[in-house]
Amino acid sequence: AVAALEFLPKQLHGSNVSLAEALIAVCAAGWQVRSYWQRRLLLASGPFLPLALGFLAVALISLFASSQPRYSLRDYREVIAEPVLYFIVLTALLTPQQVKRLVGVAVAGGVGVAAASLVAYALHRGVVTTEGVTRLGGIYPSPDNLALYLDRPLAMAGGLALWSSGQLRRLCLLACVPMALAVILSFTKGAWVALVLTAALAGLLINRRLLLLAGAAVVVAVAGAWLTQARRLTDLFSFGAGSTSGRRLLLWQASWNMGKDHPLQGIGLDNFLYQYPSYRLPGAESEPFLSHPHNFILDFWLSLGVLGLAWLLWAIATIVRVARRCLVAADAGQRALALGLTASLVVGALHGLVDNSYFLPDLAVLFWLAVGGLQLLAQGLPDIPAGKQEEG
Repeated sequence: AVAALEFLPKQLHGSNVSLAEALIAVCAAGWQVRSYWQRRLLLASGPFLPLALGFLAVALISLFASSQPRYSLRDYREVIAEPVLYFIVLTALLTPQQVKRLVGVAVAGGVGVAAASLVAYALHRGVVTTEGVTRLGGIYPSPDNLALYLDRPLAMAGGLALWSSGQLRRLCLLACVPMALAVILSFTKGAWVALVLTAALAGLLINRRLLLLAGAAVVVAVAGAWLTQARRLTDLFSFGAGSTSGRRLLLWQASWNMGKDHPLQGIGLDNFLYQYPSYRLPGAESEPFLSHPHNFILDFWLSLGVLGLAWLLWAIATIVRVARRCLVAADAGQRALALGLTASLVVGALHGLVDNSYFLPDLAVLFWLAVGGLQLLAQGLPDIPAGKQEEG
């Protein structure tokens, strides 16, 4: 719930420490004390534990490729070690019955951030006016950062509402309203497209009415672009020089060239900002200082090297296997929770095709929250029967 407060850190002995970091440290200390009293290390085995430990090792190896080790070590702490520690503590101390509370806390955090941001928008604070629109940033320094955070709890609430009923469904739908409005007002096109595609995918697999909702969202976006002629909206359909899409293509080409020069080890965590000026292509001068390649596949390759790409494939395969098991073999309540958690991972991956996806502290915590929740839900579930495997 406090992951979004990473941009409001406090000074502690010369270092910036966020509230999320402080709470992870407190929970880890409690975990250690509990392990001491029980005379054993509390560590929940499961499909994602090897993945988490492997991630620590892969990221540690990547530090040797860094030309700016100070920043890489900070990134290792904030987006690798602490989120993985959060996952370990979460899965060790919580039970499958507490996953609903875990998801509820994440959704409540999203609602709180959205509500605070909408109040700021009404007061014309935390906004950026650019390309013919006024974009909502709220408590975040950038509207894109706000949307990157909110689309995940929004997907959790939407997925949970899809397979729940009664008061829980009403609460989830109510929670979606401020988060969806904040994402719309952020004018972050990557979030819009990711949410529409996630809804369309859920419509194909679960409820065809969502296809109509996704189609209506596309119609509204096209009509809004045509009526307002705001450059921020019309750029959505343009790949010409100077457009957002055109600049992304130049950035991806530069990132690919960077990867070809560092194919095995990559460039190290949080080193893109310092390498990019040497690779920036003509026509991309309007964005001279970018800190990541705006594509999660390129980001894992450049940040962690070829081992990072191997880990990413392992992660995707594990997530698909465990999510499918939860969605097929669990009871109705668990399936609703699994759908919400899976939807948050899907929307994060889709948005990550054109922006960041993992390498920010709040996004990293939300990722490990989702996979931790899936691991808890998968505990004790039977294997998927062969007949259902064939149907899938």
